[in-house]
Amino acid sequence: MADELPVDPDRLLRTKMAVLRQRPKLATALISVCSQAKGPGYVLRVLQRGHVQVNVFHHNAAISCCQNWQWQQAADMLIAISQCAVPPNTVSCNTVLRALDVAGHWSLAIAAATSYVAIGLDVVSFNTVLSALSRSSSWTAALGFLRNMSTQQQPADTITFNSTVSSLARRGLWTEALSFVAVLRQRRMQAEFVNESGNAAVLHAMEQKGRWQTAVVRLKAAVADGELYHWSAIGATTSACEKGTAWEFAVAVVTHISKQGMQPDGMCISAMVSALENCSRWQTALASVSLMPTGRLELDTICCSGAISACENACRWQAAVVSCMQVCL
Repeated sequence: MADELPVDPDRLLRTKMAVLRQRPKLATALISVCSQAKGPGYVLRVLQRGHVQVNVFHHNAAISCCQNWQWQQAADMLIAISQCAVPPNTVSCNTVLRALDVAGHWSLAIAAATSYVAIGLDVVSFNTVLSALSRSSSWTAALGFLRNMSTQQQPADTITFNSTVSSLARRGLWTEALSFVAVLRQRRMQAEFVNESGNAAVLHAMEQKGRWQTAVVRLKAAVADGELYHWSAIGATTSACEKGTAWEFAVAVVTHISKQGMQPDGMCISAMVSALENCSRWQTALASVSLMPTGRLELDTICCSGAISACENACRWQAAVVSCMQVCL
């Protein structure tokens, strides 16, 4: 078929050169077509020799034509733009960063982004570099990069910071995640950039590592900062206390958050009751279960079973019978 025949860039550009001099914008569409045969750099040189007024849009189109494995060529073309009368823009930088991301060159991506600050970076720039870092699990470099960019007041969004915190937490790197959140708190950026899912991920990571003390401190600090949480974060903290047999803190967490006007859910109460069961605190366990109906929460089977088990361990069969009757009613 005719559309499958290879394009002769020299012939095509030669026949269109007079038109392109008058309407240089049309050349951006021809760059992608002609680059398949001899490369985007060659096409730009032909246009320039033909006295076509080439601007940053032509260069960006040429850089975009570089294949994933041609990241070096894309970077060289960006340098060439800087050396000529055509100043590169953010799109130019992002195109090169994307090529480095796909090629897996995260260290070069950081170096490039740092050098492109004067040109101008945007949210896409940040997220592209973080994508390259996440592929290689280079989280120390990621934290360093974000700290450096935040000091220079470069633009970023919730996705940028929240994805970093969540990724660190999912890999069990709760200390690194907490360190990064602390940096944001110092710069008064946490409430804006790290949302509930990111903070909940950190608390879940602490839960898995048995760091209930740190989880409690982190949760209280968040409440003090005026952050709003759903009970996924509270439940993770309570569950961490449960695993650490710290029933006093489990109760304290639920009580403290309840005073903030937040209604605990069944999962959170169940974790607290389980902590009480493990420590044979049957009276407190029964009291917690009895509060559920008044709080407009349905009695959870697991929660009631924990309270009954606590009574059983303490040989309080009468209390266990009463609890069973509550479940049946």
